[in-house]
Amino acid sequence: MFSFFLPKHVKFGRQFVKDARKLLAYKRDLWSEETVASFEAKIAALERATESKDRAAIGETATALDAECAKYMPPSPDAAWRENCEVFLVAIVIALAVRTYFLQPFTIPTGSMQPTLNGIRWNPSTEPPPGFLTRVFEAIWHGRS
Repeated sequence: MFSFFLPKHVKFGRQFVKDARKLLAYKRDLWSEETVASFEAKIAALERATESKDRAAIGETATALDAECAKYMPPSPDAAWRENCEVFLVAIVIALAVRTYFLQPFTIPTGSMQPTLNGIRWNPSTEPPPGFLTRVFEAIWHGRS
């Protein structure tokens, strides 16, 4: 229940059992019955060692199970390239997000952009609206609406 009170080697053993069971579930249909049986036997041995909380037994059975995992799971080719590309892409995305929302400097070169910056303010007019014919003429001739 309170696993944070357990020693590190017991936590390691429990986590390794969980990971090994997940790997077995992923690969069960691809492996032969003998391979599955030997893998399950090694997992059971690590569970017994974890329950006994013996540091040496957990270390030995974890090493044996790790060797079994390494035998059936070859390392992926070019993993370093893939990992470095992922790190660079994440760093670029974070840098662009910070730059966009926090650090983007800008200047207004002329006073013509200041109404847009401050928000265009509307002042009511005291003049009456133009007549119908004036509006039609301005719409046709000047494109005003």
